[in-house]
Amino acid sequence: GELVPVLAGLRALGVRIALDNCAGGPGVLRHYRGLPLDAMKLDRTFVAGDLEDPLDAHAARLQIELAHLLGLEAIAVGVESEIAAVRLAEFGCD
Repeated sequence: GELVPVLAGLRALGVRIALDNCAGGPGVLRHYRGLPLDAMKLDRTFVAGDLEDPLDAHAARLQIELAHLLGLEAIAVGVESEIAAVRLAEFGCD
């Protein structure tokens, strides 16, 4: 449809485009690959704490890896502590 040309036009104007809340399962990822995107935001629920819970840390790490596999920057929003910021940086978050 019209989404790709509109996003491409926005990027040509200097607008950076981020994918927010990458949900819908693995099959949806094929659709994201063709979009002119710059970044993917990590799910806020995993980065709001200190990432001490192993499940939260693993989920954050996987989201970062997924963003990078798609050729996107991984951006964390809702980081509430310096500890979380350091851990996300260690995981490769941009």
